[in-house]
Amino acid sequence: MKINNPRKKRKKMVEQLLNKYRKNIVMLDGILQWALNPTSESAGYGFGENYDHIMKNLKITHELSISEVEKVIKELKAELSELVKKEGEIYDIRKKIIAEINKSHYPIFFKFIKRRISKASEEVINFLNIYKNHPVDYDNLQAQFNAIYGSNVDESKIIHAGILKVLYWISSGNIDNSSSSPELIPFLDKIIEGLKLKWNPDKVNVKKYVKNLKDNNKKDVVHFLVGLMERDEIYIRYFNKGNGTLFSNLRQKGYIGIYDTPHQPYKDRLSTVCVSFLIKDELFNAIEILVEEKNEEQTKKIIRLLEYEIENKKEASDKEIIRIAGIGIDELDEFKALTSGLPQESFDGNEEIDKMATETINKFDNPTLYDLLTSLKFDIKTARKVGKYLVEKQMIESLSRIEGSTPSGTSSESRPVEIYCEECKTVLTDRENPEFCPLCGSNKLSEKTI
Repeated sequence: MKINNPRKKRKKMVEQLLNKYRKNIVMLDGILQWALNPTSESAGYGFGENYDHIMKNLKITHELSISEVEKVIKELKAELSELVKKEGEIYDIRKKIIAEINKSHYPIFFKFIKRRISKASEEVINFLNIYKNHPVDYDNLQAQFNAIYGSNVDESKIIHAGILKVLYWISSGNIDNSSSSPELIPFLDKIIEGLKLKWNPDKVNVKKYVKNLKDNNKKDVVHFLVGLMERDEIYIRYFNKGNGTLFSNLRQKGYIGIYDTPHQPYKDRLSTVCVSFLIKDELFNAIEILVEEKNEEQTKKIIRLLEYEIENKKEASDKEIIRIAGIGIDELDEFKALTSGLPQESFDGNEEIDKMATETINKFDNPTLYDLLTSLKFDIKTARKVGKYLVEKQMIESLSRIEGSTPSGTSSESRPVEIYCEECKTVLTDRENPEFCPLCGSNKLSEKTI
């Protein structure tokens, strides 16, 4: 019976091809990798270049000699030559190959991978356990492994296990943006369900870790963790250029990991930084407590300073601020910004701040920072938000520290701004001042005072 429906014809063609090699895991693996090729139609598919990547993967996974893998690639090219000609239908053909392997040829892959994993190194087993308990993409898995174990998994070992394929990728036909893209096999979830994997990751002392951050004044690490906590995320991508000191402070076995992927079109461009998913809730709770404690301490110090200025009818000098507040010289600029500046971000629409601002206006005609801290018992963080909200709503012209003092303005000039891409989770820098994310091109950028 002749098949006239093009989609049914393509499906039949795929089924016949895969059935021909139903007992040949090497050829089935090669066909699967051809279907997983991430290069798009607009970039020309990159068929020729991808065969080189498939060859390397097959050689490692199936322990083939150069002559053996060259023979496989020659046969693969011959079998797929007709499919390659159907350019407008490539996406549909790829989907059908993956779906048909998952449906009818999955057992041969499972048997092969199970055999590989039974002899795999401990790090590969741990890598799979991370995926089993926290299924994310490859870069994030490597970052998680780094966070939990303080190292990265040798990529060739993951390829040898049959679960990773490093394939060719090119951006919009621009050869300058060509790279390699690690692709986990599409039915990894189903394979892991059928495997018995033991996992006993070491437990860490989160409270002790956070206490050490406080005692050693690791402000950059705390700031990093606060940013993730506020966004309720554990992954972020950072430009590694110029962040050597930050990365050195962040990297801590059991807590924070960093993965510098070799699969990037631009060298030294981005790193994936993450918090271990095993401790996320406990760590964020501890950081929240630390922030609250610091906020309370700063509030008390600022009240002491303002009371000194009220009593002496003069603004304290830098030396006096250090003595009265009991702070270090390195904390002076931040402390002065808290007393003399308002946040850069807007709090319009924030019901909680609106309620507090209303309470303030009901009690004071022209409130000062000192009034908010002492009479209304706001902490310094809340007081600054309320002050900014009142200025925004034109309830007051400005927020003075004490009656008769210099009004507070926004602190955008004295404090740096973090620019964050909401699409690809990349943190940019205020020096770049971009309109679009240089990584993904999105214009969904958020600014936040650091």
